Amino acid sequence: MLTPCGFGRGLASLRRMTNDETPPGGTDPAVARARLVREKERVEALIAEVRAELDAERDAGTAELAHVDQHPADDASDTFEREKDLSILESLERELAEIEAAIRRIEDGTYGIDEQTGEPIAPERLEAMPTARTNVPHPPGRPEQEER
Repeated sequence: MLTPCGFGRGLASLRRMTNDETPPGGTDPAVARARLVREKERVEALIAEVRAELDAERDAGTAELAHVDQHPADDASDTFEREKDLSILESLERELAEIEAAIRRIEDGTYGIDEQTGEPIAPERLEAMPTARTNVPHPPGRPEQEER
């Protein structure tokens, strides 16, 4: 994502890479792709599980006897659980979108390059967060870590 203050800064320095070429910073695209594909499969399975649970809850809710009153607290608990599940589903879908975007960056040859500055993303950051689009800025007044 480009911020208004960083729009276009350094983007001209982005270079295209083949899928075999190691980007600046040393992240191997094949290794990153394999890791992202595994994570994508895991998240897709979780999404399917949450959707199945939501469908089962919906089906169970419509099958209840209409003439039997439920206590308002029971309704509130059901609503809370459904909202929680929907929130989890939304979060998983965002995570899946980020994973798919990272895979596209590998295919495009821009994986591992900061989208705001055009500089390489630190390999440690990509190891910790393979979907990273940017480097972590250093807070003002805090010295940057020495280069390794």
